[in-house]
Amino acid sequence: LVINKNEIKKNEIKKTEGLKLSDTIGTNIHQLQWNANFSLMKEYGVNIVRDALVWDIIEKDKGVYDFVDNGKINYDDFITRMKKNKIRPFLMLLYTNHLYTSNKSLDNEQVKQAYSMWAAAAAARYKNNNIIWEIYNEPNIDTFWMPQTNSAYNYTDVVKRTAPLIKKKDPSGIVVAPALAGSGDISLQWLEETFRQGILEYVDAVSIHPYRTSNPESVIEDYKKLRILISKYTDKKIPIISGEWGYSNVPNWNNQGATSIVSSELKQAQFNTRMLLINHSQGIPISIIYDWKDDGYDDKSVEHHFGLLSYDQITPKPSGVAFKTLTGTLSRYKFVKRIRIGNDNDYLFKYVNDELKTAYAYWTTDNEHTFVLRNNVKGEIVTMLGQKSKVYGNNLTLSISNSPSYLIVD
Repeated sequence: LVINKNEIKKNEIKKTEGLKLSDTIGTNIHQLQWNANFSLMKEYGVNIVRDALVWDIIEKDKGVYDFVDNGKINYDDFITRMKKNKIRPFLMLLYTNHLYTSNKSLDNEQVKQAYSMWAAAAAARYKNNNIIWEIYNEPNIDTFWMPQTNSAYNYTDVVKRTAPLIKKKDPSGIVVAPALAGSGDISLQWLEETFRQGILEYVDAVSIHPYRTSNPESVIEDYKKLRILISKYTDKKIPIISGEWGYSNVPNWNNQGATSIVSSELKQAQFNTRMLLINHSQGIPISIIYDWKDDGYDDKSVEHHFGLLSYDQITPKPSGVAFKTLTGTLSRYKFVKRIRIGNDNDYLFKYVNDELKTAYAYWTTDNEHTFVLRNNVKGEIVTMLGQKSKVYGNNLTLSISNSPSYLIVD
């Protein structure tokens, strides 16, 4: 493997016309539960923030939309603070409204019409902010959409009514759907039904939540299946968005309610970092990591331990340190290709920035071992948690582990 400035070939330069890593990275927050520190997020390299506009809070009297004095949250201030910190809003339009239905689903004419009108009002109010508008959240599971009877049909009907209104009111924004829970076969079967109903003609991207109990590299096959499915129903280039995904590090898990946990905070840092690197390599234009900070201190609550930061929103967990190291090291780089180094479980990714400077990220899903970088190498290695060391020479032997490391070539 030759690593030097002259290695970049014309065809590789063409491949770097995609997004820089920094353009793709965001995080989920819960503004209703705690006050988000947007300036700190910016320091960590967060450029997109996903949260919700909650319909039931905003419309308490039919046809009256209160985005400011609703007793819960001042959405005007919320959007303004994101804009001030140059953070792109990713807004879910959630959920049902007690004025129109007692169900947790948009499954009758009255509630569908009211939802679309409320969404249009939100788009008109916050237009020209480059917002990612997401219609609902995880409608394919009964946690948020109940009853599930004809849910794919009813959800698609809502999108067909709502998406054109949003685009008319806010031409600067994009519309994504359906915030699919999971990316396995059962979830894709539900999603395909929305494709049959024509949803792809109304959205700018397909958003999914590829949570899993396995390592993040396994998502590559899921993306492959989804791309094939999309191409079956449209000739348009519809990107896939990873709208919510992370790993909880519950230290004393009670064996209930979790689909995506890891054994330690270090493993959480490894999986979260690799998740972002894999998504970027797969051309996923937006990757929202769940979650910005822990939601509480309960050692038995899976939901309390997804954060990059501890509950105090001050102390970074290893996943937060790894996140900041990743963004500080590779944020300006574009993915070029994966280089095979003799083991399918070893990952060596090549990157190039606008100055045609080369960088690499490398890790393995196997046990720690070594590999050799052939020929002349000079640069700096940055470990997942930020330790730096200079390297130079011929045929360097480097350690590769479950924790990604980065090589910035001089």
